[in-house]
Amino acid sequence: MLFLGLLFQSSGVLITGTDELSTWYNPGFFVIFGLIIFGFATAMVTIPVMPEILDAIEEANEGEDFNEESLHNNLSGYFVVAQGLGESLGPLTSSLLENRYEFRAT
Repeated sequence: MLFLGLLFQSSGVLITGTDELSTWYNPGFFVIFGLIIFGFATAMVTIPVMPEILDAIEEANEGEDFNEESLHNNLSGYFVVAQGLGESLGPLTSSLLENRYEFRAT
């Protein structure tokens, strides 16, 4: 599922960024369509990551005794903080790049 999601993410980005390279009748439609594919694929990648991380931690610490509830809560906190930082720094970075290099180059 993760690799399929990454493949769809790449496809969505390519569809979104090819509006100037082609002679399509309505390039705005393909930008929106590419973003929809990218968003769908992001859910395909993001949702299965949490159980994979939990399984990896539990396998690495198989002989040790630890509190699983605490592990789940801490991991959820890290996950939400990392996602929030990415969602806030992504638009900030893209706007800084757009101001410096113009929209097309960005």
